This record gives sequence, structure tokens and C-alpha cells, in this order.
Amino acid sequence: MNDDDMPVKIEDLITNHAPWHRQGELPPRPANGDERRHAVETWIQSRVNQCRPAAVALIAGLGQILDSIRAEIERKEGKRFVARIDETQLLKSPTAVLEKMARSWTDRSTNPPISFENIGDISDLARFRIVVNFLSDLERVASDITRAYGVDTGLSPAQRELRTGFRLVSNNLDNSVHLSPGIRIKGERCCKGVFSPTDNLLSQQKIEVQIQTQLEEAWDKKDHYLIYEPRRRGDATSTRHVAEMFAMSELLYVADLTFDRLRESIITNRLGGRQDA
Repeated sequence: MNDDDMPVKIEDLITNHAPWHRQGELPPRPANGDERRHAVETWIQSRVNQCRPAAVALIAGLGQILDSIRAEIERKEGKRFVARIDETQLLKSPTAVLEKMARSWTDRSTNPPISFENIGDISDLARFRIVVNFLSDLERVASDITRAYGVDTGLSPAQRELRTGFRLVSNNLDNSVHLSPGIRIKGERCCKGVFSPTDNLLSQQKIEVQIQTQLEEAWDKKDHYLIYEPRRRGDATSTRHVAEMFAMSELLYVADLTFDRLRESIITNRLGGRQDA
């Protein structure tokens, strides 16, 4: 895909593939390009907004699981940061939706694979992030969430409520944290899953949830600003800069591993009444 074509693709999507012809969807197609874009972005925003109630309910459901994990850890280690939910970018913007449609449209001789007809196929119209302190916290949170979608025995009330209210695609989370260098294609490290309500009327809505450590989140925010956003706009990016960002992800991964090893050693010594010299 040539990102230089993105503005052209987006204009084509808006002009020729938006549901101008369907009564009740959009007004008659304006002749002015800015007016067409405004009408389409308003239409997209209304579709994205429909995901908000389900996303808020999922945040509440996962929050109960996090509360139980936090209470258990604090009994052993005292009060410390375990997890927080970041919902500051809960809904995808209309501009980001249009850009995602355009990026997927590699063959302009065919209809766009993601368009207004199947906008619900976009898995992150709603999304939020669970940010944890240690890698072991990430693994515990991911384990307790996926356990809700395994064997239906021994589940906590919070896990059972989550399972009752939401499906999890593939009943599992994708884990890119410990991928080996040979198969890692990008620096992002997280556990990621896509949830949808079990209510048949809402089942087409999708909410993406990521679980990351603080260091992984810090890297992601910088990569988003320095590399991802310029690429999304179609700006040129230096291969050297991309390589440096990738390497920083590796360094922070080593830091996460070291912090977890230190935590385990210090807690073990504390519980055993020993102190390192």
C-alpha cells in the first residue's frame, strides 16, 4: 500500500462508497467535498457511539476481577499498584476509522474490504487498556480473564458474571509479550483480546482490551507519537528510527523481566525473614 494515496482513497470511500443511497442513513450527497466528509464523519461517530454502553459495562466487569486480584496480592505484599484501567481513548475517532478503511483497501479495482457496510468488523471501535505494574501482574490478570472462558467450574462470581455478559473471541487472549525475536514483527508487547456482548441484539459490537505493563505502555505512547501517527498520515519514516524504537521495546522488556525477578526475590526473602546483604 502506498500511504501517499490515502487522501485519495478516503475521498473515494466518502464519495462513492458511503451509504448516500439508503434512506435514513445519510442526506443526499453534497457536491462540496468538505460537506461530504462532515456528513460521513457524523454518521461514523453515531455508529461508534453505539459501542460505548457495552464498553462501559465491560470495564465494570473486568474491574471486579482486578479488585479481587488486588485484594489477594495486598494480603501478601501490602498496598502497591497492581492495575488500573485507562479509558481515555475509549472510542475510535471517525478520522481513524476512515484511515483504517483506506489502509485495508490495497486493490482499488475491487470494493474496499472494510467499508460502511461492514464497519462493525473493525475490532477496536471501542477499546481500553489495563495497565499493570509487574509482568507477573500482567500474567495473573490475563490468566484470570481467560479462565472465565475455560471450564465452567470453580469460577469466581466476577468471572462468571463476565462470561455471562461477554464473549471473548477464540476464548483466549493474544499474547505478544514473550514472542521470540525470530517471529516478532513489531515492538508492541501486550496481551490483547476482543470482547462482544452476549446479548444477540448487541453481539456485533466489539471492544478491544489490551493488558500492558507500565513500561510497555510508556513505549507504546512514544511509538504512537513518533512512528505510528506519522505513518498513518502517510509521512516518510526513517528505517533507522523504526529500528531504534524496536530496540527500545527490547530493552524495556529486559527491564520488566529484571524488576519481576527482583520483586520475587525480595518478597521471598521478606516472607522468610531474611535480608540480602
